[in-house]
Amino acid sequence: MNNAGIEGANKPTHEVSEQEWDQVMAVNVKGVFLCTKHAVPHMQNAGSGSIINISSIYGLVGGPDVPLYHASKGAVRLMSKTDALTYAGDRIRVNSIHPGFVWTSMVDRYVSEKILRQPAR
Repeated sequence: MNNAGIEGANKPTHEVSEQEWDQVMAVNVKGVFLCTKHAVPHMQNAGSGSIINISSIYGLVGGPDVPLYHASKGAVRLMSKTDALTYAGDRIRVNSIHPGFVWTSMVDRYVSEKILRQPAR
């Protein structure tokens, strides 16, 4: 299961630096890529397997904030669909899950900064 994720900068796309983009993509997308890349050969040798990638509701719909997060979770969704088709013949299932808000430190920061307009706890 691939469950790593960071939200990244909460500013419009045109204000995001390349470094901020790269950081979010390295965790949220490259992490899924690397886990899949290294797990698939073992699953192929075993004759079957299952990969579960945690995306987000924002992998299905957009929103007016955190564009890096939304882009990365959309990438996870589409990579999961592609990998599901690619590895189906090897009896390897690949699925993505798209939860809504789960109260985590990431959501706490969002609520504190965007809604309550005060520093996160």
